[in-house]
Amino acid sequence: MAVRILEPDVQLPALYLINLNNGRITTTELSNLLRDIMKPSGEDLEILANRSDDKFSQIIRNLTASERSFVKNGFIARESGKNKPLHITEKGKQYLSENIDIVKYLLSNDFEYTDILSSFKTIEKEKKKNRII
Repeated sequence: MAVRILEPDVQLPALYLINLNNGRITTTELSNLLRDIMKPSGEDLEILANRSDDKFSQIIRNLTASERSFVKNGFIARESGKNKPLHITEKGKQYLSENIDIVKYLLSNDFEYTDILSSFKTIEKEKKKNRII
């Protein structure tokens, strides 16, 4: 059974990509770049009922929604309105900085998708325990 990609799994890669893009990016741009990195498969590629997009796209839209924890906890800020960019905050930069070595390692080597995903899942579990990898 394939492992599903969840919102917490894409937080660090999202921060990394936003930061690489001079601190701002649209949700669509972020979704496309994360798709290249995370390589969703299986259920994540299933088209949603009555929609034209898949579950992975929905995960990214949910991640960047103003009522979700990624925004509420202050990692990114977003301007209101359609197609307005997301911005990395100082808190987001700090969290990325604390984990930048592992993020660069995972994204710059030729790891299998499942290895990258499981590593980001581990980082998020350790974050909840207030530990840095």
